[in-house]
Amino acid sequence: MEFQTFIEKGLKLGAEFVELRYMKSKDTSIQYTDGTLKNFSSNSDEGLAIRIFYNGAWGFSSTSSLAYESILNAIEQAYKIARISSNYIKERYKIKESKSIKANVSTKFKINFDDISYEQKINLVKYLDDSIRSFDNRIKSDTVRYNESQDEILIMNSFGTEVFKKEIYVSVSALSISLEAGKRGRGYVARGGTGGYELLKEFNVEEIGILSAKKAIEQLYATSAKAGSYTCIMDPILVGVFAHEGIGHPSEADSIVDKNSVLEGKLGEKIASENVTIIDNPLLEKCFGSFDYDDEGFPARPRYIIKNGILNEYLHNMETSSILRLENNAAARADSYLNPPLVRMSNIYFDKGDASFEEMLEDIELGIYAKGFEYGYVMPNNGQFTFKCESGYLIEKGNLTKPLRDLSISGIILETLKNIDLVGKDLEIKSIGHCGKDGQWVRVGDGGPHLRVKGVVVGGVE
Repeated sequence: MEFQTFIEKGLKLGAEFVELRYMKSKDTSIQYTDGTLKNFSSNSDEGLAIRIFYNGAWGFSSTSSLAYESILNAIEQAYKIARISSNYIKERYKIKESKSIKANVSTKFKINFDDISYEQKINLVKYLDDSIRSFDNRIKSDTVRYNESQDEILIMNSFGTEVFKKEIYVSVSALSISLEAGKRGRGYVARGGTGGYELLKEFNVEEIGILSAKKAIEQLYATSAKAGSYTCIMDPILVGVFAHEGIGHPSEADSIVDKNSVLEGKLGEKIASENVTIIDNPLLEKCFGSFDYDDEGFPARPRYIIKNGILNEYLHNMETSSILRLENNAAARADSYLNPPLVRMSNIYFDKGDASFEEMLEDIELGIYAKGFEYGYVMPNNGQFTFKCESGYLIEKGNLTKPLRDLSISGIILETLKNIDLVGKDLEIKSIGHCGKDGQWVRVGDGGPHLRVKGVVVGGVE
């Protein structure tokens, strides 16, 4: 269908800016729990999102019908919403014009999901489930999930942009729960990325069932740490969570505009140790949060949020860059045609340093090696955080000794960043997830090297 006609109709109504985003998605999900196939589904969806900007306000509408009248009605609805909303705007701004962008891109892949039978995919999930349940009779429950997605997205706007992109990605996760003498353990492992079915072999997916089971059994022998302040080494998974929750969300410029970020007004200031650089990079090959163009059609690039300890840039979309009069660095993402794009992360990580893990350990008399992540929170307005770790080890006189459980770390983001004294050279960006914001969930990746931080508040049962 010729969408340009509808852009012109929006402009004739009086819109200052019109954007159409067509999306067609195809997803397959498989879940095994405790030896039983709990879910097997394959879904397709298609629709069109319309955004209109008028006199300082946005109007948004969407339709699952591509019939001419349905699209025309959605255009008129979006314009009406924008026009009414403009009457309630206190501070107006103009959308910063951009040059037209033309592109046609696709995620690189070797094996198409459609060339692999459903039976093969189900048997992979069943194999992982069997490997967990047969590992040890103290494993009492497990869940294995497989998800694949193929998204076709066309973005057109009244600046002349026309970007078509195909994004292909896959993930597999395994969760194991152990139980012995009233003591419970948990082990979780996930692998995934942007690419085709070949990624499962590249990422050794067949091993994740055993790895999750081993983690769960190890927790049965772990003890709780004594609460207190410690020098702490964080593993790459926990470091990634720290980057995502502690810096990524506060650097999203909509939180800056809303004056709900601890990073507001700090551009150009030193907010971390000079050996700290944090990057959000959507161009990393095969990483789960990668993309070539954002959902407003702007070309992606690495965003150096913190550079050698200095707050260097926020994450922006068209709206926030216009309001704050800063460069748009292509951080707009939407989870479907049913929602407008928001400022979001992609793959966020601490850049590597030059320290080895042994160097981090050697002069710690009593410390904590914190690993993995279960849950936690960050208060974006003041930077207070608490993360529940999956596991850990006590460090005594430069050596890892007792395995730990029931471990949490807490602090203030801006204080913790300044207390990082060593950054590892073992960079890993393997963690995958779906980040929630305003009811939307988008795929993200995170990671980093090992970090050593002084004065971390550690909580435990003792």
